[in-house]
This record gives sequence, C-alpha cells and structure tokens, in this order.
Amino acid sequence: MGTQNGKITFIPQQGIVADNKKGVTAFFKFGEDVREQLVFPYTVERHRIRHKKNEGKYYSLYMFFDESFRVWTGKGLTKISGFGCYKSFIFKGYELIGMNLERFLQLNLFHLDYIDEDYYSVAPGINFRHYKVYYNLAFQLSIYIWRKKIRVVLVCGFFFEKKMYEDPDYLEIFKLKKIED
Repeated sequence: MGTQNGKITFIPQQGIVADNKKGVTAFFKFGEDVREQLVFPYTVERHRIRHKKNEGKYYSLYMFFDESFRVWTGKGLTKISGFGCYKSFIFKGYELIGMNLERFLQLNLFHLDYIDEDYYSVAPGINFRHYKVYYNLAFQLSIYIWRKKIRVVLVCGFFFEKKMYEDPDYLEIFKLKKIED
C-alpha cells in the first residue's frame, strides 16, 4: 500500500494523522505508544544510537506506506518521538512534499530559523544527494530541499530534542546558519 493511496497530515504539537483513503485512519501522537496505532501494514527496525553519551541505547523505526512514512520511538522502544515523511506531508491544508521552495516561501506558513546549505544524505530509492535543509524551531520541522522542491519533512529529532541550535560549536562544526528576519 503506497502513499499514493493515502495522506499524512501534521497536527502541530500533537502528532500525525495517517489516512489510507480506504477508511483506515491512525493518529500517531508524540509520547504515546506506537503499538496502539498499528492499523497499517508496517516493518520495524531496531537501531543503535551512535552518540557517545547514549552508548548502548536503541530506538525503533516503524515504516509504513512502502517506507514513505516513518515513526521513530524512544523510551522503551515504543514511545513516539519523531516522524519522517517522504511522499506526503499536509500542513495547514497544503501538501508540502513536492512543493516548489519559492511557492512554499510565498505561502509564509512559518518562519525558517536555520539552514544547512549542503547536507549530504541518502535519498529514497537512490544512493545519496546534496540537500539544503531548513529548520523550524516552533514546530520542530526539518525540511529537505533538492532541486528547488521539498522532498522530505522530518518532525522532531536530535537537533530539537537536544536543543543543538543553542550550541555555537555544534552550529559551527556542521555549518548551520541562523536565518535572520
């Protein structure tokens, strides 16, 4: 069941509504047990956290809709801590995935706080690509741009959970720049 049969809607500070357009809906809430919303076919992987301070800790990655919607869990491997959206991400009625960056900026849906001008990462279905990544603190969003279009939206994550935007050394090491008004 691919995401062409469904949509992902972001509810700020609450979570994600996933709808497969066949009448099946799930509401994934931050901090809730992911197992309560496992109504869609999924796969799950366990990953080790690779930060020195967290050695020996793990997280689980639940993947839905042909891996295009992902849910990260922490605490006890079942509490929802973040989301990754690769084919659908609806915010305030707008589908952001695939939207041209210029159009997105014209909509003025929220302020972009930081930018990583050259983030090298794996891309769905291919090897690697260079993204521009924009960060929004208010909604804890990371927006990945490639070829002037939004390709991926992550909700929450290490940058926000650990308030890495407050660490000038981290910003300098990873070449993140604050976007001024």
